[in-house]
Amino acid sequence: MATSTFLALLSLELSSLDEKDLYEPDLELGPKDKKCGGLDDNLVKLYSFWQNCEKSAAGKIMEARFSHGNEDQKKEAALKAFELRSKAAFVEDLFWIEVKDTCHLWDKENIGVRKGRVVVWYEQEPPKIMGFGPFGLRPED
Repeated sequence: MATSTFLALLSLELSSLDEKDLYEPDLELGPKDKKCGGLDDNLVKLYSFWQNCEKSAAGKIMEARFSHGNEDQKKEAALKAFELRSKAAFVEDLFWIEVKDTCHLWDKENIGVRKGRVVVWYEQEPPKIMGFGPFGLRPED
């Protein structure tokens, strides 16, 4: 079985990322976040490649939606947008798998990355309905 072109190029893409190409997580550490590690250089590259894939997909989506080209050109842009979005989703999944492996977080449902390349996990808040705690119930109900 032949290796897919995307998988073969993924390693090359990651190794060719320069410092100027890297994205940093921009979410602040939250009060309920529990720090459990950090992103190493390889994870930062994978995160950055994911963000670049998302950016490219968004550009193609905009091109497909707002271009003045003919229908064939719009269909081609839409198909490319679908391809790029699918690849971005794959890289996103791969990133989170690598984070879970690196930080031993397979038992945590909610994980994230924060400013400073900090890896966190957190408990999901129960849903609130009408502002009265979980499922809208008051203690006296």
